Amino acid sequence: WQYIDVTGFNKIQKPTGINSIMSLNLTANTRYEFKSTYGQVAFHTGSVSGYRDQNLEKIYVYDGEDLNANFLGNLLVFTDNEYVSIGRSLTLVNFYGSPVPSYGIANDYGAISGYDGYSFFVLRNDIEYFTGVTSKAGKESAITLYSIDWDESYIDYIAFKNPNITGQEIRVNPMTPSEKSEQLLTYTVQDFSLNQLPQQILTRVFTVKVYQSDVYLGIWSRPWPKWNNVIAGRTGWIYSPSIWNPNLQVVPQYLNTFNSFAMVKFTFDVFGVTIGKPGDSWSQFTGLICFNI
Repeated sequence: WQYIDVTGFNKIQKPTGINSIMSLNLTANTRYEFKSTYGQVAFHTGSVSGYRDQNLEKIYVYDGEDLNANFLGNLLVFTDNEYVSIGRSLTLVNFYGSPVPSYGIANDYGAISGYDGYSFFVLRNDIEYFTGVTSKAGKESAITLYSIDWDESYIDYIAFKNPNITGQEIRVNPMTPSEKSEQLLTYTVQDFSLNQLPQQILTRVFTVKVYQSDVYLGIWSRPWPKWNNVIAGRTGWIYSPSIWNPNLQVVPQYLNTFNSFAMVKFTFDVFGVTIGKPGDSWSQFTGLICFNI
């Protein structure tokens, strides 16, 4: 055994939601408190490898704001059993400084408790995320995805396993369920076409929700040239980074170029433009023609 004096441990406090996402290689002699302003706290993990991470056993979980709170077990047990805090705080600590190649997210439990299922996944640029998701009639299942390499991802594959059953939907929101953000993408079983893919998502954090469906999803997290190459019948949504992440302090210049080897007609339905300051503009070039706002 080893005696460790924890009275002098540093404290790092994080809110629930997008700002809670962090590497679980926790700093030595430090405790991490995740605090909700609304109620109970839920915590989920995603490994860098994509497989179950046994190293989560090295992180201990306490049901409160410090290490005097009730001990709930290690993080592997906590997440496997889908435990939540009793109060508004949850504390994690790694006493031994052992490496844990995973990331974690804290959510307001009330924001995810209504889902048929909820999970967290880490996206890497060298592996396509491919998964099957199921939700019961009248219910949603949700996955929050976090890209560790790029600020852009692409939905590249969608398949409804039962395409003849109406009412099925795939919905995509920015950020996490705790932010209660506006839904930006919707794919319905009756209207979906492969011509809608790939679909660009310009943020590191987003949530995919599956409504009363049984579907397969494929997502890449890296620049994807197929997005810029268009054919007749191709459709999609164009959102700037500031729409995907309203918390951006500095909004980068946003440029998209679409190319076709054949003659095609481009149709744009512009449903919202915000000009931030004098001198900013929105421009659309089609061939040699330019439109400015």
